[in-house]
Amino acid sequence: MTNAASLREKAADLRILARDYAPDVGLPLAMKATALERLAADLERNGLERRQPPLTLKERAALPPGRVFGRRGLTPA
Repeated sequence: MTNAASLREKAADLRILARDYAPDVGLPLAMKATALERLAADLERNGLERRQPPLTLKERAALPPGRVFGRRGLTPA
């Protein structure tokens, strides 16, 4: 399943959920569903995917080491 398809599925679920509530309560859910539909349309139109395939162990080993956050990441001057 592509990201666009999963976004459309979430939008459909939100619309179903919004029907169970009063209009003033369900409006934010419907607006979120519309935003997800637009994002899915942009992904399909531009051919972009948010996620990349997982890296293999060889590709991970070739990456530079991650930076440590905090005091340990500071190098002595």
